[in-house]
Amino acid sequence: MCHIYRFANFNDDEKSTMNTPTVGISGFQLYVETMFDKTISWKDIRWLTTITQLPIIVKGVLSANDAMLAHHHGARAVIVSNHGARQLDSTPSTV
Repeated sequence: MCHIYRFANFNDDEKSTMNTPTVGISGFQLYVETMFDKTISWKDIRWLTTITQLPIIVKGVLSANDAMLAHHHGARAVIVSNHGARQLDSTPSTV
């Protein structure tokens, strides 16, 4: 079984599109979801470490579990941030 982890904090409704009304999800959130590649996974962090000697830093981490996953997959640092999430109704606080 393949697990895909998204780095952004959007609902897991893979069927959401700009043309599909979804209760509880703002139009802005639906728009932003179309801007992200949903196939990205933690394995992409590992791949990046193989093509550069620069340190890989993951921004947008909101949980300790995600910070540990980032480290496990080769990130040298994480930045705790939900920058821009003030426009999204369901994004948790970084506190």
